[in-house]
Amino acid sequence: RSTLFPYTTLFRSGEVGHWEVLGQMAKSAGRIDVNDLVGWALPIQQQHFDTARSTAAKLAASEDPEEEE
Repeated sequence: RSTLFPYTTLFRSGEVGHWEVLGQMAKSAGRIDVNDLVGWALPIQQQHFDTARSTAAKLAASEDPEEEE
């Protein structure tokens, strides 16, 4: 039931990391076009990650660890 949220948070954090790495590589290679794409996509991915993280935290706080499934 609630195990989906930790995995969602993990996957979202990976996406943010990949965009950050791509941005650094684009900067090093002088690829303004790719850097522009990263500038557009990274805030979106960061927002997705922040939402997944906060939702997972809220769900975890509402879970009863003593409840039988």
